[in-house]
Amino acid sequence: MDGFLTPECQDASTTIKPEESSCYRFPMDDAHWTGVISKLRSELVEIMGSGEIRAMAEHIRDAIFQLDAPMSRYCEITCPSCDDVCCHWNEVFYNRTDVIYMIAAGIEIPSGQTRTTPHQACRYLSQNGCKLPRACRPYVCVWFLCDAQMEIFREEPALFQRDFISLLQMIRQYRLSLESLYESHFPMGGLWPPHPESSESIRPRNSKRYSLLSGRSPCGPFRRR
Repeated sequence: MDGFLTPECQDASTTIKPEESSCYRFPMDDAHWTGVISKLRSELVEIMGSGEIRAMAEHIRDAIFQLDAPMSRYCEITCPSCDDVCCHWNEVFYNRTDVIYMIAAGIEIPSGQTRTTPHQACRYLSQNGCKLPRACRPYVCVWFLCDAQMEIFREEPALFQRDFISLLQMIRQYRLSLESLYESHFPMGGLWPPHPESSESIRPRNSKRYSLLSGRSPCGPFRRR
């Protein structure tokens, strides 16, 4: 890895939230997905004039590019023999921060949410793995390391481990900054479309997953099927 970037592009007047919102993290038909993208595009146009949001999004994209080679290597080693493929887990969705980041970075937005109904497999999973470039996958697909991959990671040189973790921390900070800045301009953002179920009925249970960031998920807990 070529080192890592340090967060430098933040509005000092914006309070950075401690966790990302789960907004839009649910099954969604393509018409609703298109509506979400259109809504966020129109809102971001209003606040992207300073270049701050684009700069943060580009830092996220560049950091994900640096993570791509080792993460792809881990997947090539572990995924073919896995009997519980994480792509099938029911709580893998794009959230609002994913969409804000992709729009701001100028990344082509995937054609829809990962699934349109509960219990479907991810629409982007193929026999050869994910169809999407890592930079436009849901963020959980960027940071998540399974047990087998953690075993490989623990054998990496100490400098590699430090740089890897620093990249994840930097991405997390920029993502939190992006959503915080968005919410400072649109405090009611994300109320459309409403989730079809109550928040209580979709609340995920904790599960055994590895995050390298203080033992927690960067985007909140997820559950297995």
